[in-house]
This record gives sequence, C-alpha cells and structure tokens, in this order.
Amino acid sequence: MALRRRIRLPSHPALHLCLLVLTVVTATVVPFGWRWGIFSTEGLTLRDALLDARMWRMGFSFSLPLLLILGVHELGHMLACRRHGLPATYPYFIPAPVGIGTFGAIIRIRAPITSRRALFDVGAAGPLAGFVVAVPVVVWGIAISRVTTPAAGEFFEFGEPLLFRVVERAFFPATARGADLALSPTGMAGWFGLFVTALNLLPLAQLDGGHILYAVAGRHQRRIGFVLFAVLAGLSFAWPGWILWAVVVLVMGIAHPPTADPAERLDPGRRALALVCLVVFALCFTPVPIRVVTATAAPPPVRTYRL
Repeated sequence: MALRRRIRLPSHPALHLCLLVLTVVTATVVPFGWRWGIFSTEGLTLRDALLDARMWRMGFSFSLPLLLILGVHELGHMLACRRHGLPATYPYFIPAPVGIGTFGAIIRIRAPITSRRALFDVGAAGPLAGFVVAVPVVVWGIAISRVTTPAAGEFFEFGEPLLFRVVERAFFPATARGADLALSPTGMAGWFGLFVTALNLLPLAQLDGGHILYAVAGRHQRRIGFVLFAVLAGLSFAWPGWILWAVVVLVMGIAHPPTADPAERLDPGRRALALVCLVVFALCFTPVPIRVVTATAAPPPVRTYRL
C-alpha cells in the first residue's frame, strides 16, 4: 500500500533493513503462538518449538515467501513512482506480535500525484507485481500439501479463492468432496498473499483498487464508490471482518480526492490493464476468508484447509 498522507516517517536505509529483519523474525516465530497453529507442533510447548530446527525450517517456509510477495508488491509501487518522477521510500515492513507476525508493508510517496495516468500506474503496479510472485508460491505450496481424512476437532476453515480452486483441482483431481487439504506453510503464505492482494484491490477509497477506479472513472468514482461501499457493508453479514475494512474506507473517505485534470482520460492500454486488475481481484477474492469450524467425526460438507 502506498501512503500518500503527510506523515513524517524517517527513511534511513538502516531503518528499512531493521524493520525487514524484525518482520522476518516475527512472521517466523509468532504463528507458533496461535492456539490452533499454522504449523503442527505435535504437542510441543512454544519454547520447545523455538529450539527445534525443524520448526524454524517450517517457519521460514512460511515467512520468506509471504514477505517476498509483500515486498515485491511495495517495490512495484516504488518503481512506478520513480518512473513518473515521484520520490518514494523503500518499503517499511511492519512486524506484529499477533496473527501471522506482520501487518504488511507500506511505502511513502513524498510528492502529490498530479496525473491520472501516474495514479493508475502506481495503484496497479503493486498488486500486479505481488500477484506475479504469489502465483508460483500458491502452485508450489499446494503441490507439496497433502490430503487428510477429516477428523473431529476445532480448526480454521479458509475460504477458497478461485485461483486456489483451480490449482488444487489440478494437483488433487481425485480427492473426494469434503476432504481436508493439510496446506503446507508455503501454501499458507500463498493464501495470505492472495488475500492481501484482494484487500488492496478493493475498488474503494484510497486503496490500490480505489486509485485504479478513480483513474478509470474520474468524477464518476464517487457514485460508484457509494454503491461498492454498500456491497462491502453487506458482506459483513457473511464475515464480520469486513466491518473493519468498511471503517477503514470511511476513515479514508469513500470519494477519492481529485487528482489533476478531471477531463484527463486513460489510453486504451491502461484501460485494458484495468480489466486485468479486475480479473486478478476475482481470482484472489473470497467472501468469507476465515472462520472457526467445529467438526464432528463425519466429513464436513465443504472442502477445508486444515491447519
């Protein structure tokens, strides 16, 4: 995500490197603290797991591909900025003591974007670059996963983005409906990479998708934005997590700030690329990303990803 507000952030290379190293550590270690755990510790305590070399290998197989996806996403923004003569920082990785060990990454753009063409390029470059990296991560992560027999217990059920369904069917065409796919740590990194891509491509406010929509639709973005916000609010009935993103959009403002000449139009190539961004969003999006499921010994009615 590109940060365009006037927030003072130090930008010494050492700071960016320290944040990256710290985020690698948290994204490798913090998931061990989950109650259900991304990685099976087979009854080990967290302390024992941290002293187990196998656990570190599994942790790195999650954190490194995930941070590669996030980093390439932000580098896409940064390079697009520099192509248009906009000063931009290197990515700030954000470590986190909860969840998957990171709150993502951002760059800061140090000058206003005064062209709809530049706004489109900056907005689209990040998600497209991250998606290009996420695809092979997803393919490899699913390829090294395994199908298991459903068992009783409480676990996370992850929604299936369209890309996941296609890749899963390619590698496991004969699995019975309702089987569990014990997703590898790399597969989980790919899933979160797609999830982050979908969030950034939401065509609202000043998210990457909002930049793209404004660059394409201009002054019509406001009316379209209110309709899309209503859809997002409606999705919160399916997954409460969308409430948070509805609040984020409200804080940012549903209407995109005006950029340069409202009469400026995008060339056909960029308009075609906007359709590509829409396809990428469709491949990455799932209405109910995560929920907790309590299963009996009988197979659940839909395919799940057991953690």
